[in-house]
Amino acid sequence: MTRKNFSKYTRLFGLLALTMILTTACSQRIGVSWANLSIVTSAEDILVAYENEMALVSRTNGFLVTQDLQGTTNVRDASGVWKLNGRDVGAQFYTAPLFVEYGEDRLMLVADYNNRLFTVNFTQACFANRVGACVGQEPPFIELPDHSLANMTQDEKRIYVPLDNGVIALNKGLYEAEWDVDSPEERRRRFDETLTVAWTLETEREVWATPVILDGYVYVTSMDHHLYKVDAETGETVAQLKLNRAIASPPIIYDGETILTASYAYDEPISINADDAYIYVGTFGRKVYKIPLNFHSELEESELISFETSNWVWGAPSLVDGVLYVADLGGSVYALDVTGAEISQIWHTPTNSGGIRAAPLVTENHVIVASREGRVRWLALEDGSVFTEQDVRNEVLSDLLLVAGDENREALIIVSTVNNSRIMVAFTLEGAPRWTYPSS
Repeated sequence: MTRKNFSKYTRLFGLLALTMILTTACSQRIGVSWANLSIVTSAEDILVAYENEMALVSRTNGFLVTQDLQGTTNVRDASGVWKLNGRDVGAQFYTAPLFVEYGEDRLMLVADYNNRLFTVNFTQACFANRVGACVGQEPPFIELPDHSLANMTQDEKRIYVPLDNGVIALNKGLYEAEWDVDSPEERRRRFDETLTVAWTLETEREVWATPVILDGYVYVTSMDHHLYKVDAETGETVAQLKLNRAIASPPIIYDGETILTASYAYDEPISINADDAYIYVGTFGRKVYKIPLNFHSELEESELISFETSNWVWGAPSLVDGVLYVADLGGSVYALDVTGAEISQIWHTPTNSGGIRAAPLVTENHVIVASREGRVRWLALEDGSVFTEQDVRNEVLSDLLLVAGDENREALIIVSTVNNSRIMVAFTLEGAPRWTYPSS
């Protein structure tokens, strides 16, 4: 076994220096873990991926959901609950799973830090083969060319995996919709094609943001300072634009009416007016850019509309009703009007609470931000004044999660910390605490 150098996050704040460390282990690890949260059931249960485990947690009380998805059990009772243990296969999870369609059970694809892509049968909470049959201690996997630290995305034909050296597009094969499942020949062809490489985009530095797909193009931001526009079918780079510094946040596309983000579900119809649309990204160069959707490679950075922040912008901005909400690693939060010819500031709130990596979460009345020092603040939407705050006592690196309410259940804000005894903390929309996971 050889010794390898690989990039490691430090605590990701302060100067956010990226260091190189040596490892001799077969399973490589980076120095700090953070959870990835997603809502995955009709009951709005929360799937949390953290270190070498995935667990399904009830939005109602923070208890683990039973494996049959019909109830909950006390968090201290590990029997009969929905959990996926990656410890035995040396898995380390940083990204959310991607659900795909095949057969009667729900399947999901899970990338781990050690360059592997697993298939998981969500219904049965087990590692599986590509058709969803549960397997034993040595599950099959697709070997990826590098580490993955950002969420995958998909369209009708391909799955796009961000990596430390670019983006790899994989054919969906069996997981495509609307093909003749009764044809043995078609089934065999698709079986052989499933998760094979369609194309690869190589970048000079890491891709730490989920790509955005629109009208046959894939928009990719990279730590190599570039925004790429890639043909989704061929992988050809149609245009690339060099910005002033590294880009860790995913692009947002907005045409004055419709907003497209990395969380967009490909099966939902969406229409963007390309002539009026812009791409919004923040950079480590202390800037937020407004870039024409139809940009070309000859476009100079100096020709772009931009807004200068007080520090590096890591997380994605949030865009609501023509206002872009941005947080930086100096702890400042901005509300920016992007509907005009320029980007104009509506308000600016220095929270004085350490860097903010997570994207601002916008609700009807508040902009909610969480800092490296564990301070969660509810800022008034209209002027940025502090409405209330809570202390979760540990660093917050993951994006916050909004769980919508209804006539029977209140809406919740889920904050995740780097402490494995306080992986999730739930609050109401107004900041009142509700539960923690694991429960104390």
